[in-house]
Amino acid sequence: MAVREMIARRLLGMGDVHLSGTLPAGQRRTMTPQRIYLIDDSSACFAGEDLGAPTRLEDLPARPTLAIGQAHMTINDAAAYEQLRAELPALYRAGG
Repeated sequence: MAVREMIARRLLGMGDVHLSGTLPAGQRRTMTPQRIYLIDDSSACFAGEDLGAPTRLEDLPARPTLAIGQAHMTINDAAAYEQLRAELPALYRAGG
């Protein structure tokens, strides 16, 4: 992981990148990008309204990217996980 993080920081200019760590709710997470696309230009519309060009915030030095790969998180509440798994088929059928 450390090598990938260093490549992202130094070679790709993505700022302070952490591919593994702990989320605010306490889960451990690991992301393993397999492809990274650097975004030089983009546009967005909502309800036919142009939202304007993307901007770079001073306190977020990260370069705009799209990463495709895998992410893994620990499960802290096994009962809540099993309940959600049981409800997922109905949620997909309902479109939500």
